Amino acid sequence: MENIEMPGAHIARDLTFLSEAEADSLFSTLIDHVEWEQRDVEVYGRIFPQPRLTAWFGQGNYSYSGLSLKARPMPEPIEALRQQVEARTGGVFNSVLLNRYVAGKNHGIGFHADNEPELGRDPVIAMVTLGEGRGLHFKPKAHHQRIMPELEPNTQIETPHGSLLLMAGALQRNWTHGLPKKVGRKDRITLTFRKIIGD
Repeated sequence: MENIEMPGAHIARDLTFLSEAEADSLFSTLIDHVEWEQRDVEVYGRIFPQPRLTAWFGQGNYSYSGLSLKARPMPEPIEALRQQVEARTGGVFNSVLLNRYVAGKNHGIGFHADNEPELGRDPVIAMVTLGEGRGLHFKPKAHHQRIMPELEPNTQIETPHGSLLLMAGALQRNWTHGLPKKVGRKDRITLTFRKIIGD
């Protein structure tokens, strides 16, 4: 994997983690066979429908933004992908959050850190992208920017179809990440593998 320089974090990327044929096949399988859900999410005390479809699989329950996700067993294609991700990254993952961004919809994700208690102090998260590629944006948290004022205020990392992005180290403590709103030309799916330690 290619290491990407980002002070106060460890981040790496494999642009060819899946071949185009493998990525196309998995994309079609997930579109057709995952039981996608649209949930309401709490943001600053207000309730909104999530602008994306989600699914949660693995060994542990997970809570974020007022949502409580109950674990379900990983379907075989996702379990096979989990094993590939572990082999490529050296990480250990027992759960995965799937996000599906539907073509023609204006959607994104606000800047946030994946710092829920279930993930531990410095979680290791591996994201596989399928479908339309996007640039994931990173911003240093205020305390990190004060310590290192030379940091770029907005760093963008491209995540194309079939790519793998590893986020680890103190990234969640020092940085936030998000996806600016944009109307997608085709569907995009991300699978973010993580280890739940709370159950």
